[in-house]
Amino acid sequence: MQIQTILLIIIAFAISLALVIFQYPELRNKYQRFYLVLAFFRFIGILSLLLLLINPKFIKDELFLVKSKLIILADDSSSIADSGQKEQLITAFQDILDDFEISDRFELQTLKFGRELTEMDSFAFNKRSTDIYSALNTIRRTYRDGPTAVVLLTDGNQTVGSDYEFLNPTDNIDIYPVVVGDTTAYEDISVAQINTNKYAFLNNQYPVEVLVNYQGFTDVKVPLTITTNGQISYRTELQFDRRNNSKQLEFFLQAETVGVKVIEVKLGTLPNERNSNNNSKSVAVEIIDEKTEVFVVSDMNHPDLGMLKKSIENNNQRTVRFFKPSIDDHSFLDRADVLILYQPRRSFEKVYEVAKKRDLNIFTITGTETDWNFLNAVQNSFQKNSFNQTEYVSPVLNEGFSAFDISNFSVDNFPPLQTTLGDLLITTPAQVVLEQRIKGVDLGDPLLCLLGQKAEREAVLFAQDLWKWRLQWYRDEGSFTGFDEFLGKIIFFLATDQTRQRLTVEYDNIYRDASLAKIRAAYFDNTYEFEKNASLTLRISEADNETDREFPLLLKGNYYEADLSGLPAGNFGFALEVEGSSLRRTGQFTILDFDIEKQYATADYNKLERLAGRSGGRSFFPDQVIDLIEDINQNERYLPTQKSEQNVVSLIDFKILLAIVIISFSAEWFIRKYNGLI
Repeated sequence: MQIQTILLIIIAFAISLALVIFQYPELRNKYQRFYLVLAFFRFIGILSLLLLLINPKFIKDELFLVKSKLIILADDSSSIADSGQKEQLITAFQDILDDFEISDRFELQTLKFGRELTEMDSFAFNKRSTDIYSALNTIRRTYRDGPTAVVLLTDGNQTVGSDYEFLNPTDNIDIYPVVVGDTTAYEDISVAQINTNKYAFLNNQYPVEVLVNYQGFTDVKVPLTITTNGQISYRTELQFDRRNNSKQLEFFLQAETVGVKVIEVKLGTLPNERNSNNNSKSVAVEIIDEKTEVFVVSDMNHPDLGMLKKSIENNNQRTVRFFKPSIDDHSFLDRADVLILYQPRRSFEKVYEVAKKRDLNIFTITGTETDWNFLNAVQNSFQKNSFNQTEYVSPVLNEGFSAFDISNFSVDNFPPLQTTLGDLLITTPAQVVLEQRIKGVDLGDPLLCLLGQKAEREAVLFAQDLWKWRLQWYRDEGSFTGFDEFLGKIIFFLATDQTRQRLTVEYDNIYRDASLAKIRAAYFDNTYEFEKNASLTLRISEADNETDREFPLLLKGNYYEADLSGLPAGNFGFALEVEGSSLRRTGQFTILDFDIEKQYATADYNKLERLAGRSGGRSFFPDQVIDLIEDINQNERYLPTQKSEQNVVSLIDFKILLAIVIISFSAEWFIRKYNGLI
């Protein structure tokens, strides 16, 4: 308490005493004892009121005990149950909880983990993946203050996430692994990894890479067989020894039919092999037919036409076909993905009518034979007042073009192209790729540009003799690749449909296992604002079962999600519907029959021991739980700490002082009235 406050209390005491003596002069007569009682109550009341006004503050010391934290972190993955060690783990877990000294000395918390860390309620041993690193890292970030002991009950086999061996525990956290499972090293051969593309194009070859590991000390030979949808695609024999214990195989498979192809790599079994679950592994590749049909319509012969076919078909997924505009049947346009109109004239009138009805994206190439009066009348994207005077124009690359990457495309040495002079007007949104230059003067008019937005797309080249550019590129670079890629990007731009949809679905065609199976969707209202109150229903049907399963989609931020982890392995189709709307999306996906938790037969004792040593702890086995408890209890690092806390308390917070004021003045008044005093 400050000296200033003490002086105020002394002054309050003096004022209270002076007022009482002044108000009770009767203290000098023979009834002094009676008035002394009255004066006492008044003195107490006045002094209490003055103390409330002064409001002195007192420092209050509180002592409390801070216990160290003990976290019991248990592996709840299916590998514990598969190894037959779940009873061992549960017993060790319960022994630690039941120890009286542990519960009295530590602040206990029990957690379990598979792929994610959760509060302990009960063991299920059904998690299909294990992420030890994520569980320990969460504890490391959460428990930063005070010494913390982590008892890790696991077999040490991690199937997803970063390698926990490289986790850097903080100085206040010690990890005590309890190694559950068989630690004996057995002879084993396994398919460690299969790498392949997620998609492959029809009639192409796609690469497959297989990594095989051997653990043992003898010379062995094992057959390796690769099947595609049950049909043998590749077969060989592998030889391993103590030093040559890993092989990487690379080969190509043919994409012969459209659909999902399940590729299974299977190894033979060793004579003394204990775990054969990791002798096979499957992946899936979806074979798709994504050929782009490019139709070229022209009623003349020109070197540009042959160049277009050679350049575009340099990509095996594109085919070019030629048609005359004068043919009677224009139904061929129904199959076109991109339509190239070379130097349109009046004979193209029917082609334009059909193309407009089909909403085809068009690449128009004009030149000296173009009928500009017809072309200006048949479309409204661009207009040119041609003077029918030919001229040669050189290209100037537009550095600000951003529709696709043209950073590796150069036109510095390109020869000029032939065109007709005239005033050019672009009437729709345009992105200019190349501009015109005549005799060293930049005109600012487009030579090559992309027109339209979203689904309605068009490209226009306002000159002929494009074949000269491809030939010049070959002279400069020694190949046609760069020029063909540039022209291919224009075709891809025209063939891509970017129509915005109100109901979109995001999913994988192939899921490695059911735990990864999720389908996401987004639903937009008529103004294309995300609708958070929609009711979306997902119906799943299995290929070999006519019964449908219904899954609700839950809102998660700016999308809806359905968790399909309860589905078995197999082929499925789905239909997504929005309640109160006719919008509907369908699709197919495959869940592979693969359980990564079955790939390990023994516990990884060495890695857990290294983790314990780096964190300052020790590793134990389930039958050493008593030693573990003693080790933790005897560690002085975890002794409870007594701490004190000072709290500043104001006198006004004591309600008893207000009660004293009321009682004092009330007692004085009652005694005075009882004895007939005013």
